[in-house]
Amino acid sequence: MGAVQMYLISLCSSKMKRLLKKYISQINFDLQIEIDESSAPFIIRLNDDDLGFFFVESLQQQCPHTDKQLGSFNELTFFGSDVFHGATKTYETLLDLFPCQGRTCIAEDVCDDIQKVIEWTNTLSPELTDFTVEIQDNVTEDHYSYVIKSLEQLHSVNIHLNSKQYFSTVDIDMKGKRFLVYHAEWVTLDHLLKFDGVVMCFGSSLGVKMTDKEMNTFLKTYIQNETSGNLEYMSLAVDRHMDKNAVLDGLVWSEVEEEDVRMIGKYGVLHDETNKNGLRIVMKNREICYVRVINCKDGRGVLLIFNWKDEVFKPFPLLRLPYVALQHVIKSMKLMGAFNLSLCSPTLRHFVKFFFKSGTIKLLIDITGYIVFRLKASNESLCLFEICKHPEILERCMKMKIGNASRIPLDYHDSRVLRTFWRDLIKGATEVYTQISELFNIHFENLIVKKNDTIDYGSVVDWITGINVPIKDVHFGRGTVDDTLYSQIINSKNFQKCIIHQTPSENFKSPEFRFTDAHVNWEVYNAHWITLENLSDIGSSCLILKNLRLTNQEVNLFLRTLITGKFPNLEMIEIRLNRRDISQTAIMDGITDLENAEVNRDVRPFHRYGWRLNVENSVDVRMATGETCSFLFHNDENGLLLGITVVIPNSNLF
Repeated sequence: MGAVQMYLISLCSSKMKRLLKKYISQINFDLQIEIDESSAPFIIRLNDDDLGFFFVESLQQQCPHTDKQLGSFNELTFFGSDVFHGATKTYETLLDLFPCQGRTCIAEDVCDDIQKVIEWTNTLSPELTDFTVEIQDNVTEDHYSYVIKSLEQLHSVNIHLNSKQYFSTVDIDMKGKRFLVYHAEWVTLDHLLKFDGVVMCFGSSLGVKMTDKEMNTFLKTYIQNETSGNLEYMSLAVDRHMDKNAVLDGLVWSEVEEEDVRMIGKYGVLHDETNKNGLRIVMKNREICYVRVINCKDGRGVLLIFNWKDEVFKPFPLLRLPYVALQHVIKSMKLMGAFNLSLCSPTLRHFVKFFFKSGTIKLLIDITGYIVFRLKASNESLCLFEICKHPEILERCMKMKIGNASRIPLDYHDSRVLRTFWRDLIKGATEVYTQISELFNIHFENLIVKKNDTIDYGSVVDWITGINVPIKDVHFGRGTVDDTLYSQIINSKNFQKCIIHQTPSENFKSPEFRFTDAHVNWEVYNAHWITLENLSDIGSSCLILKNLRLTNQEVNLFLRTLITGKFPNLEMIEIRLNRRDISQTAIMDGITDLENAEVNRDVRPFHRYGWRLNVENSVDVRMATGETCSFLFHNDENGLLLGITVVIPNSNLF
């Protein structure tokens, strides 16, 4: 049943009207009014389908003996002495019967009578929700200005302005209004700064000509409350993709959490939009606004601003707390929260530094294609600082000063991960390491280095060796490395436990190198460069040397020196040669008679320096110091000797 048929049925009796209204009371209709110079068609719609047309025309076109004319079952014409008077009566009649949520008036070709149309719309009750004006292409500047100024008289109405013609000299304020401007190429930064609207949508048909820098200027001005305080929603479209970094440059934001997602839908605009995937920004007056920068598939870009006016940031008066309470609050914070707090002011940085210096923070650095700092507190709080290569295109990043470096792009990947972007990764690592080492009581626990083509390895080695602090555990990954850099690594006195998989050249030699007491627990996988001279003095506690090129006689000479007790710190050493023709008799010559030696099959655990070795099936030899050392021989599946491990006990072992 169409709208005209329902209207005619309602005229049959008051009972029929009540039943009809009850039946359609839960249906949301839309009413559209189209005003021109001689008529005012009313269109009842449901889900974008036209259900019926009601026309209001002047009395001169009235048929004899009636004030209504039925053109078809979907059209009904009302006649009156004045179109606007008849339109008012029709408006009231239709809304009495049909519950219309959307009430739109479209005015076309009425530039001269726009004032009369607006005066009429202001008399309607309930008010219109939308008012659309189509301005002709041949309009003069005076008429254009007249229409715009007249529109500013409307109250509580969404004003749709559709005009391909525009004049940049026209002074437009849009004060207290909800303007939706389809052709917005005339809108400039100066316009935005003085607009005083509640809802402003620009450029759905033709976008504004503003640059990304101008948009950034407007955002900063709005956030500093230097523009109108009425703005709740803005949609600003451009006919190009935007550089998100340029638009958001200098702003501080946070991601929108799932529980903070809200629908827009207010004032009948942006029905399907939410603040999801937006950026949450605290304004100067502590209101919270949301910003989204969208680059669409059709090549256009849109800047969205949402401000519900009911979300206000409530700061916590941290510095007003008593000293003990302040200490408790800061020390209970997670590491990333404490780091962020230290960036707020020198005073807060001092408190964070003072309160966290009493605890030990473990540091792990992982260097691959980028650099990761992992900090772990005693309360299991964990945070990561990622130093990444600056990509060519970088979106949605804040910028801030880190150490001596200014305007560094950064992104909080989540609440525990801060990702920063640098042109020079080593400079980034230096600045971040300086910041965290000054702020926290750092214990350098672990360093993992893997050679990667994206980062200059020489700079990495220079930085590592230049830190000059003890590192508990260091791991250098596989790969061929320059001899000069390899020499820097092995001569460092800061690597307590070190595993080196890297390979120097075949001709690499370092005759001056000795394993000192700084090389506490070292494992060298490509040790072809180590000679008997390098092993003439050992201050290490544990050594594992693989791929050695020593002869049987050289190994024997070293072992005979070892049992004299010359190396008092040494507790375990494993020697693996790069050949399969090792003579067990030759390397043990003068140390013990293998044919008559008794094999000790008892299991004795060696759990020291991270090693968990069970010593069994060993040949025990008494040293010159009176201690007993255990020799373990390593054979392959064919029984060929691969190497030997010597465990030298002390009072805490076995």
